[in-house]
Amino acid sequence: MPIKIHKRFCCRLALARFLLAASLSALVAQTIPAGLDQEPQKAGAVQDESGYTLHLTTREVLVEVVARDRQNHPVNDLTQSDFNVFEGKHQSAEGQKAISGFRIIDPTIDHSRADALRTSVVLPLGGRCEIRSNVHYEIAFHPGDWASGYHSILLTTTRRRVTLSYRAQYYIGLSDIGPTRMSRTPKDIISDLSSAACYHPGIPASLALSAKKTGTQDATQFRYSVNILPGSLQQAGVEENSHHVQLEYGVCTFSRSGNVLGYWHFSVDRSLSSSEIGAVLLDGWEESVVVPRQGNPALARFVVLEPKSGNLGTIDLAIDARIRSQQADDGDQEEPARVLVGAEKLRAERATASLGSPLPRSNALCGDVYELPNTTNFLPADFRVLNAVGAVYTNSLNVREQVLTLGIPGSTQRSEWFGIDYYGQFWIKTPGKYLFVLNADDGADLYIDDRRLIGDDGIHPPQTVSGSVRLEAGRHTIHLPYFQGPTYVNLILQVKAPDEELKVFNLRDFQAPAEQKNSQP
Repeated sequence: MPIKIHKRFCCRLALARFLLAASLSALVAQTIPAGLDQEPQKAGAVQDESGYTLHLTTREVLVEVVARDRQNHPVNDLTQSDFNVFEGKHQSAEGQKAISGFRIIDPTIDHSRADALRTSVVLPLGGRCEIRSNVHYEIAFHPGDWASGYHSILLTTTRRRVTLSYRAQYYIGLSDIGPTRMSRTPKDIISDLSSAACYHPGIPASLALSAKKTGTQDATQFRYSVNILPGSLQQAGVEENSHHVQLEYGVCTFSRSGNVLGYWHFSVDRSLSSSEIGAVLLDGWEESVVVPRQGNPALARFVVLEPKSGNLGTIDLAIDARIRSQQADDGDQEEPARVLVGAEKLRAERATASLGSPLPRSNALCGDVYELPNTTNFLPADFRVLNAVGAVYTNSLNVREQVLTLGIPGSTQRSEWFGIDYYGQFWIKTPGKYLFVLNADDGADLYIDDRRLIGDDGIHPPQTVSGSVRLEAGRHTIHLPYFQGPTYVNLILQVKAPDEELKVFNLRDFQAPAEQKNSQP
């Protein structure tokens, strides 16, 4: 069944004309040593030249910052005057920027407010789990340079013995997309689109997108609306004096358990009148896309690529469970669908589901996924200085020893040399002594309430380590960094509550009382 594409021109006035997406690279750890009261020190972490998406609104950069003390405990009482922002990698008077916005976000009490801000500019890649799990700061400034390419920033604090973690680089897509620029080959386009849609982009995203599912009465297909926001139109090759638009679209669908169900690619090649260009510049470039229904999709990921420059944007859209069949679940066998790989590889892919799915869910661990060097022998000292390639969600960790064939769909194609940094929170109703048992291959640690309870680092076959902690009634946090070295994957976390048997630790069993009736299956 072919994909049907429709173009809709609207006359609504865009409120965010200059809304732009940008990308960041390495997260920096920056510490003020003891004895220095006022002179801030620069960040000392190694930087990576790849990128991740930042918020950019009316040419404003919004930086999310986590602050911790030397014991790795959150520092949540900093004020705007405690921060300094510089353009570039070094401190200088000419590079210092005025802070145009500042606020503290507590995800446990300010969840809806934080999410509303994040969805104003889509952040399609990973690296979000720690931010969603910890109190953090949002610091905004107006950049002085808006040229295409990478831009570095430096944040410091005057508070002693405090470490700042943040994304230290953002990316502005190419804006000079003339007819003489070399076009990408069809092979490059197919590779870029399929990788970005079903795993992760190989280049920083620079197009800001919005998406929504629109109504359809046909049970055999889904209809979506994907919009390139006005501030990204120049990077998409849509300008006032350009009446010919070429764009490439990729769509990958995932099951609830994270399996790849289908991938589709289509092209847009259209000439526009002056009035049509005027409408697009006001409202953005919107495509209505009808995709054949394959299997039981729970998540669709869209990629839009401008073929001459390579600029692209991605966005994930969850499919409402009420319009899906209710038969599929984490352990169900789903209909073999139109996929990127063969049937045998698809079966192998299903074995990886318990590491997590790209579909967000409640009462779940959220894990940022990282690709690691093949020389890695231990957990990274700080995952935050690396670049996450995606995020996964899972209610429990019960991955028996196996060889991954297809990596982690939605994040990485690697079956070896990757890491997942899991964060979550749980509620205790019965206070007492809790025994946690971790079985991992390779390295993993377990932190409860920011204190390390289990250390099982290094490259090794599956081995079991346990630790006990007394927990009071109420909310607690869990943090489990894990890395996979060569060959086999194994990651199982169990718990023994007071007067209960040892069982797999499942966050559904430790929900807040108010969430019990609203638990998702």
